[in-house]
Amino acid sequence: MPGAEVTADPGQGGRFGLFSVRERIPLLGGRLDIAPLAPGSRVTICLPQGSASRVS
Repeated sequence: MPGAEVTADPGQGGRFGLFSVRERIPLLGGRLDIAPLAPGSRVTICLPQGSASRVS
């Protein structure tokens, strides 16, 4: 779903583990960009279609 937005509410304990995600995305042929915003940050993840089928 291009341009999908996912949010986590820190008050609800939502955590995505960006360190782990940062390590795994290149293994799938993708890229992770993190850009500072005021306030907050923008996290963009780009993966090739079908990359999930290559994960065992």
